[in-house]
Amino acid sequence: MKISILGAGNVGSALIKKLVISGNHSIVIGTRDTQSEKILQLINLPKVTAMSHLEAIQNSDVVIISMHPPHIKELLPKLGNLLENKIVIDCSNQIFEKVSPDFDSATKAIMNIANAKGIAKAFNTTGAENIHLTQNGSIDTFIAGQEDAKATAKELAIEIGFNAVDVGGIDNAHALEEMAKIWVVICRRTGKFEAYFKVKGL
Repeated sequence: MKISILGAGNVGSALIKKLVISGNHSIVIGTRDTQSEKILQLINLPKVTAMSHLEAIQNSDVVIISMHPPHIKELLPKLGNLLENKIVIDCSNQIFEKVSPDFDSATKAIMNIANAKGIAKAFNTTGAENIHLTQNGSIDTFIAGQEDAKATAKELAIEIGFNAVDVGGIDNAHALEEMAKIWVVICRRTGKFEAYFKVKGL
């Protein structure tokens, strides 16, 4: 796949590194600063390049959004219909600030403002630590959204070591963001950021 990952913070960087291990994809990092120290380290990885956000989207089939809500909010009006024919996977969480007050999840905001018709929420209910650690389905990631986007998200999730749990349509993206809030509370109170959700009995 040709995958763009918008944002190279902790989660974005972890996803890049895990996807590189498979060797199945070319990855373009969408970033505001292609010459930052972190980006220069990441583009030393095999089949990883860096471009502006808009260029990265144009040079990919799958777009993974791993940005904080203020940055998504700033970017969305610039996208036009660039996301219309892409598979979009949203990893973001509106824990401290909303992408838009008109929508109950970042995923719905992206879908409506940027006309992202094929979108799913995934990789948002645990942190970078567990993205690095998970293997053989040891940790769950929950996926909500449109069917084709969910199928792609599931494929990538399994590839990087998650167990993928389908939790339905786009309306449940809000519930997944609420799960992320609970995860943050647990981790901050215990100091154990390797905590994760796991559904038993499936």
